[in-house]
Amino acid sequence: MTKRIISLIVCLSLLLSMIVLPSAAEETAPVAVPRQDMEIVAEWLHGTDVRSLGAEAIVDRCAKNGITDIYLLTKGTGGLLGYNKTQFTDAITGELDCLDAMITAAHAKGIRLHAWLCCMEDENYKANNPESGMWHYIRARDNNRVNPYDEGYQAYMSAIVTEILEGYDVDGIHLDYIRYNHLANGWGAEDFAALEAMGAKEEDVRYIIDKTFYQDRLPEGETVDSQYAFKALRDGDPTAILMAEYRRNNIVEFATVIKDAIEASGKDVVYSAALQPEGGVKGYEGSDDWAFADLHYGQNYADAAELYDYICPMAYSPTFGKASDWMTHIAERSVELGNKVVMGLQSYYPMTSAGLMSDIEAVRGVDGVLGIVHFRHTQFGYSRASFDLNAGEMDLHLINTYSSGYRWVKVEAAEGVKFTGATYGEGFNANAPIVIADDGSSVLLGFEDESDYVMETEGDVTLTFEGAPEGDTPIALTRIYLTNESRAYCSFEDRTQYQVKFVDFDGTEIATKTTSYGGSVSIENPRRPGYLFLGWDTAFDCVTENLTVTATYREIAPTKVADGFEIVGEWIHGTEINTLGADVVVDRCAKNGITDIYLLVKGTGGTLGYLKTQYTDALSRTNRDMLQETIDAAHAAGIRVHAWLCCVEDENYKTNNPEAGLWHYVRGRDNNIIDLTNEGYQEYMKNIATEIATGYDVDGIHFDYIRYN
Repeated sequence: MTKRIISLIVCLSLLLSMIVLPSAAEETAPVAVPRQDMEIVAEWLHGTDVRSLGAEAIVDRCAKNGITDIYLLTKGTGGLLGYNKTQFTDAITGELDCLDAMITAAHAKGIRLHAWLCCMEDENYKANNPESGMWHYIRARDNNRVNPYDEGYQAYMSAIVTEILEGYDVDGIHLDYIRYNHLANGWGAEDFAALEAMGAKEEDVRYIIDKTFYQDRLPEGETVDSQYAFKALRDGDPTAILMAEYRRNNIVEFATVIKDAIEASGKDVVYSAALQPEGGVKGYEGSDDWAFADLHYGQNYADAAELYDYICPMAYSPTFGKASDWMTHIAERSVELGNKVVMGLQSYYPMTSAGLMSDIEAVRGVDGVLGIVHFRHTQFGYSRASFDLNAGEMDLHLINTYSSGYRWVKVEAAEGVKFTGATYGEGFNANAPIVIADDGSSVLLGFEDESDYVMETEGDVTLTFEGAPEGDTPIALTRIYLTNESRAYCSFEDRTQYQVKFVDFDGTEIATKTTSYGGSVSIENPRRPGYLFLGWDTAFDCVTENLTVTATYREIAPTKVADGFEIVGEWIHGTEINTLGADVVVDRCAKNGITDIYLLVKGTGGTLGYLKTQYTDALSRTNRDMLQETIDAAHAAGIRVHAWLCCVEDENYKTNNPEAGLWHYVRGRDNNIIDLTNEGYQEYMKNIATEIATGYDVDGIHFDYIRYN
């Protein structure tokens, strides 16, 4: 059975379907969600939601539904700050320190928390520092845009990042609005002067802008062309190239200031940025939107690859009127340009459930795509499917965060699955109809005529089914169709216990272990006289189906010397392994017919030549596991290894336990000889032999000094 997951098609009029995983920051364990094929499932979150809903309620909802990362709006376009440990007290939003509250709640649930900062738009800073404003080509400084190269603003943003990193245990710094907002912005006298210094004439720059936007500024007889500047760049116009380079350089400079602040803090945090999607488009349906991104925004995805740990292209397909293959194109192009990617998804109206599922499928599996991020919390619901393939049962937990309620919910089964029943739980309208398709391919819960609600805010329903999904699906897909424009992110919990059956070379069952999806099991290596155990024929460190695992061996064929002996052995000291190396010693033995090595693992001094021991005071000063090194090398060459233990003489044990010493007839206990009747020493030697036998794949225990001296 390949990954037998209920690939239930649970569509909502706007569903997000994708499972995740993360790379956690220090001390913060990622949320463990079964059925993961992505590292990150994130949400953008506004501080207003924290103040209205509460940090713990938001995080609890996120944790239950597989969210691994939250980008909290900590500085918005108004310039207000969502944290209170700041020198810029005039910009504090309110009494609640949203950043502190969210970090505490998120880390308690193993969710990473990133400080989301808007950059090039800041109403508060611009009002207090009007000279920092970005010049509009016609209207001067009439907006809240701030110049990326303004040194005062760079210092201000650097200070904000520094105090966040010093005052809060954030897992990342996440930039937004790290761009010009429009090609018509960013044209003050200093901008034209800078371009002149680069070799561009002001009149040529003005002509490109006029030709693109302003009919009344063109010479008589010419017509404005809204694509003129971008076509000029694609066609290699020298002035357009310099314009794009100038704007790109300014954005890179600003992003580098923030990067330098992060590095100066010494904190190991993620540095990411939300980018407009056009920079990841080249050749899609004949368009080269990268030119638009370079000029219009000053954003370039190749530049981004040198700056950020990952980028979040805000690829909102409904807003841009694109099909899902546009998402694939952007993801692949972003990776091609050197980026790690977390794809930004439109999780708000007018996205549909079918479109959202399609977008997710379009980016799942693209190498370099770490996951997805939803815009934004409170704009979509959640659906968690918890199922047990052995029991044929699936529990659906639905959360509606933004609408008056669901009038119906439709669940479609994957190929190979047939629904047999449904039972409403808490939160569902017990009087709502349940209609199971004749062939079991779907279940309709609620009122198809939309005359009433089947669920309003939160509820549970249990579905029973027969069979298991066909194919090699990497993850369970539950598609849920909801009323009208309703939408939800769907995550999965596989409660199925998978069996791992271990069998020997002859088919004899050794043991059967069980684990959950993605889990692992352990078992002691079997022994077969005359054979070297090589391993198991199937990996079981990440179990995703029922397995039968078979032991594999290689026959140890001892060298036959001329007189017919089966064994040619050598006693070898650990000092020789330490000096020459196990590989060298064993290679020499193998080439010369040595079949067995007796390795001195405990000598007369009492020092131990292996590390897996409770008696750490007796370890060899080399701190090398010479027994393991020798076993690895010898078994690879088909040579047996015996642990050679000296018994009656033990300097270390006698020093620590003088009462264990053997009395000399005349001189008393004046030597390192041990009385073999001493029960403490008997127990000590028994423990050593047990440690070796259970911790190492030795072929024998070999005694020496098993005598009175």
